[in-house]
Amino acid sequence: MDATDFFCDGQGTCAADWAANLVHHLHEHGTISADELRELRGQAEALTAQADVAATLPRDPTLPTIVREQAAMNVLADALAVAPAVAIDIETTSLDHRDGEIVGVGFATAGGTYYVPVGHRSPETDQLWPNQLDVRELAEAVRLSTLPLIAHNAKFEFKWLRRHTGLTPQFLWDTMLAARLLRSDQPADLKRLAERELDAPDWGLPADELTNIQHLSVDQAGRYCAKDCYYTLQLFERQQQCPD
Repeated sequence: MDATDFFCDGQGTCAADWAANLVHHLHEHGTISADELRELRGQAEALTAQADVAATLPRDPTLPTIVREQAAMNVLADALAVAPAVAIDIETTSLDHRDGEIVGVGFATAGGTYYVPVGHRSPETDQLWPNQLDVRELAEAVRLSTLPLIAHNAKFEFKWLRRHTGLTPQFLWDTMLAARLLRSDQPADLKRLAERELDAPDWGLPADELTNIQHLSVDQAGRYCAKDCYYTLQLFERQQQCPD
């Protein structure tokens, strides 16, 4: 039996399948003692049980769908068009919308989170990575100016999006302003607010990565941005429930 026979083809639980195949192979060929075989069989069964539990766990709702192509952008546009509220967050190369660049745009609806890379660059050459969308084309495709947008510190998103897309977004709610009105004695930054109101874990990035987010991988930046969007939407829903 070749060693490659122990590995799965990418379908199912590779570790559990590998262990089960290994135990079967050793049993058939009698290459270890009965006690060793019994111990290995117990370990294989434990792996299978863990895999069964993992398979029943719900998907992390903050994990984004990465949108890189025109077809995926059209699907995103359809999802956003029917959403009663759309949380948005952008990652940028600086705080100044006049000389910085948009690196990525995140969205969250009740149906999921999304991340659209538009300005990720190679950390070695600073050249734009391929397989990214143009931010103006994205804004046009999702009909940005018609969406019921939610943001945390919407003034920031408003300035950047108007300058870099040519469109004027319409914001339905600003969770930062609402937090200040509801609890003026408490910090209103997104992560501490989400921790206080939603018991959310800290998802912050180190300062050196935040200031060079254009050089992070799309997956890493996307996960970070999607959490910003997801918790902004959750805060919006929580704030809507507050009494007048």
